[in-house]
This record gives sequence, structure tokens and C-alpha cells, in this order.
Amino acid sequence: MEPRLDEQGRVAEPANLTGSDAQWWQRFVKLEEVKAQQGTCHLTPRNCSDTQLLKWVNNQKVQWRKHDRGSLSGWRMKQLERIRAPSDWTGYSKAGQWRANFAKLEGYATQFGDCNVECDYADPTLTKWVETQRWNYKKQNHGNLVPWRLAELKRISAIEDWKVAEGTDEAMWQANFQLLKAYHEEHGTFDVPRTYRGPTQSNRLGAWVAWQKRIRHRPGHGTLTPERYAQLEELGVIAVWQQMETGVKEDDEGTQQGARALRHLSG
Repeated sequence: MEPRLDEQGRVAEPANLTGSDAQWWQRFVKLEEVKAQQGTCHLTPRNCSDTQLLKWVNNQKVQWRKHDRGSLSGWRMKQLERIRAPSDWTGYSKAGQWRANFAKLEGYATQFGDCNVECDYADPTLTKWVETQRWNYKKQNHGNLVPWRLAELKRISAIEDWKVAEGTDEAMWQANFQLLKAYHEEHGTFDVPRTYRGPTQSNRLGAWVAWQKRIRHRPGHGTLTPERYAQLEELGVIAVWQQMETGVKEDDEGTQQGARALRHLSG
């Protein structure tokens, strides 16, 4: 029979607890005190010198992660939830850390239009985490990217964005190049918003254009092969980007004249 709880959800008569329930309650009270002092139920040797309490908390985590919550009966689970212990544990678990970083990446993609986090981004932790995910994806069976993690990355088009950044998929590059030509024909400009997708939600034209702009300044133009660079130059895109970077507003006629002049000089 489970103990009666008071209006605050605490055990109303802890003195009536016996056996393992009484022992559990004693440990829980200590955890509750630590929570009040430190604001977290995530205990480590750094913030808790009570080795017995550390061992007990780790055991509660093990039980909590089980499908049926293991030995955490209804009233025990309610006590842990009352002091938000599961929330604290989730935040520091590997899965919790992964989800926290993924949420930051999703926010980055919403703000900037793609998942190619720049190396000098303000949050170096996110930059390092993204590099780790890219590295794992390339490994056999995608490393530690278990199915649900891989599905989440695909949901926000991270995998596709990373392929764009690597530039190894020639078919993808040429497909985006054709989309850029079509965009110019329709809108009269090569200034594609970074968040712009394209004809379908599966396209990432804005992200692709932003990446081409970025890598052309790298030594050897990064993954922009001479053939790809020539295609962009022939289309007049390079001239437009140069004008935009120097603060000159893009103009269709001026753009075409500038592109022709540059091609003439380079010839």
C-alpha cells in the first residue's frame, strides 16, 4: 500500500514508512536538501561528498531509465518529479546533452537558413558539436548517430547542408546551379536570401548560394573547382557578389555589363 501524500505532494506521515520505503525516503530527503542548496539533482563527486548518496542517486537514474521505471513505484516517482529530478538528469545525460545541442542547431538553422555553423561562430561548443556529428555521419553505420538522432538531423536538412559544404556531390551542385539560373530569370537578381529554399521544401538554394559566397574567399576557392568557378563567372554571379561586397547595389544592366567586362579582361 502506497503512503498518503499531503497537499504539496510530500509523504504525509514518513514515520509510518518501513523497510526499503523508509530507507528510500531517508535518501530522498537528503537529495531534496541538496536540491534546495545547489539547485540541481545532478550529483557528482565535485558537488557532493556523500558517496552513499551519490550511489543511491545513480541507482535511481538507472531505475528511472527503465521502460517500466524499475523499482520506482508510483509514490517514489512522484517525489522525484516533485523536485524535478528527472529534468535535471535529462539535462546531463548523453541523450539530454545531444538534444540540447540539437535544439541550438535547429535555432541556428531557423535564424541563418542552414546548418553549416561557421568556425568563428559565437558559440564554439555548437561548432565543435556539429563537426562531431558530421564526422560520425561519415563513419561506417554513421558512428553513434542512432536512428532517432539521424532522423532529427535529416528533419532539419542538416545532412544535406553538410553535403553542400563538402561539395563532393557534383549532381547536387549542378542542380543548385540550375536553380540559381532559374531564380535569376524569375527575380532578376542573384541575391538569394539565405533562408530561401526553392521550388520545393526539399531544396536549399539559399544555403547553397551562401556557401559558394563563403568558400570563394578561401585559398584555391575551397571546394569551388575551376570548372565550377568558371560556371559562376560566366553566369555573372561572381561580378554581382563582388559588387555587393563593395556596397554597390545590384542592377540588372550594370550586372551584365560588369560580368561581360570581367570576362573580357580575363580573356
